[in-house]
Amino acid sequence: MEQVQAPVVRDFAAELSRALALPDGPGKKSALDRVFLEWGRQDGRTALAFAVKEYEQSGNLSVLRSALQGMAEKSPGEALETLKAMNLSDRIKIDFGADLLEKWTDADPATAAGWAKENRYPQWWGGPVAKVADEWSRTDPRAAVEWSAQLSPGLDQISALVASTSRWSKTDLKEVADFVGRQAPGFPRDIMAGTLAREFGQEDPSSGLKWASLVQDATGRERAAAGAVADVYGKDPAQAATLLQKSGLPVAEQQGVMRRLQGGPWWR
Repeated sequence: MEQVQAPVVRDFAAELSRALALPDGPGKKSALDRVFLEWGRQDGRTALAFAVKEYEQSGNLSVLRSALQGMAEKSPGEALETLKAMNLSDRIKIDFGADLLEKWTDADPATAAGWAKENRYPQWWGGPVAKVADEWSRTDPRAAVEWSAQLSPGLDQISALVASTSRWSKTDLKEVADFVGRQAPGFPRDIMAGTLAREFGQEDPSSGLKWASLVQDATGRERAAAGAVADVYGKDPAQAATLLQKSGLPVAEQQGVMRRLQGGPWWR
């Protein structure tokens, strides 16, 4: 009968002691990261408890990141929820969380999107939904845009739509243009069309202005038109004014666009 070998039980505390005994330098840092990454994979909470102690004693943030990354390989949601509860600065939480959410989205975008939707910051530009939308759009931009469009309103939804539409335009401008052109009028289409006004405008300002004209909201239309001719304005303000005169936009809106470009930034 074939014998089944028992799994090797690693003594991570001993491995940690050996790593800590190494001379300070890149070798020690690399050894600590390896220990905490593997420890996090096998026993995330214990690894993180030791990582917190090491961070408090040495200020080494890398061990916290490694332990969280290891934990996230088995349970990304748990790792992110644990991070939220940790006594760390917002800057560190945003940095670590973005990294964890990016890897989760690469592996399982739909589940990562579900977590992001439940952990939104609608009053902020960016946040979890924008991170998911941006990363998801690298592999399936249509799905990322459609998901962003169905989110409830908020600054973070706008940033998600902008991120996903913009990234899609970088890979297939015709396909995203066809998609946006088929959308029903409304706030999501305004944001998508305004984004395309900027994307098209960098190569063909007249085409960019056509996209801007699809934006129903007057302020959004003015902002989109400014984005469409911003590069031209930077080189030749008179040419930008001429393009606006030919765009069909009302004179008052043309003047508003020029004020945006003159006062900057145009997207304010």
